[in-house]
Amino acid sequence: MKTAIINAINQKQLLSVTYDNIERVIEPHVYGKAANGKEYLRCYQVKGGHKSSTKHDWDLLEVSKVTSLSETGDCFLNARPDYVRVDKVIKTIYAQL
Repeated sequence: MKTAIINAINQKQLLSVTYDNIERVIEPHVYGKAANGKEYLRCYQVKGGHKSSTKHDWDLLEVSKVTSLSETGDCFLNARPDYVRVDKVIKTIYAQL
C-alpha cells in the first residue's frame, strides 16, 4: 500500500479507498508518519460518503484503517489552492505534492 500511495502522489492520480467502511475517491497530497508512529495520508475527498454531514473536503486518513486502495485511472492537475505543505500532524514525509 505504501508504494501505491507514493506513486499516486508523485503521478497526481486519484485513489479509490475504503475507510471506516465507506468508499471514497481522494486526491492524495501528503503521506508519512506522525510523532505517534502511525502513518497518515492527507487528502482531499472528491467523491463518496462521509461519517458526518459535511461536504467533500480535506481528510486525514490513518493508513492502517484503509481496508482497500486502488488507482481510479484518473488524474488531478495540481495541489488544491488551500493545501499547506507543512503538515501539522505528519512529521516524516514519504511523499508530498
